[in-house]
Amino acid sequence: MDNQDLCLLLKVGIRTLQRYRAIGVLPYFTISGKVFYRTKDVHEFIRTRFADVEERAAKRRRY
Repeated sequence: MDNQDLCLLLKVGIRTLQRYRAIGVLPYFTISGKVFYRTKDVHEFIRTRFADVEERAAKRRRY
């Protein structure tokens, strides 16, 4: 999966992906200067990011 694919999937910009790579939360590799992401790494990234969002939302819910 390349930058364009992941931008569309996550609905974020290229700069956001650069930031994720820079802080080490999104594993990647390069081939001939082009950035790629493994599908399993993307799935794990989504799972952990959305788990954090769901936990925070659950704490804010009032019943």
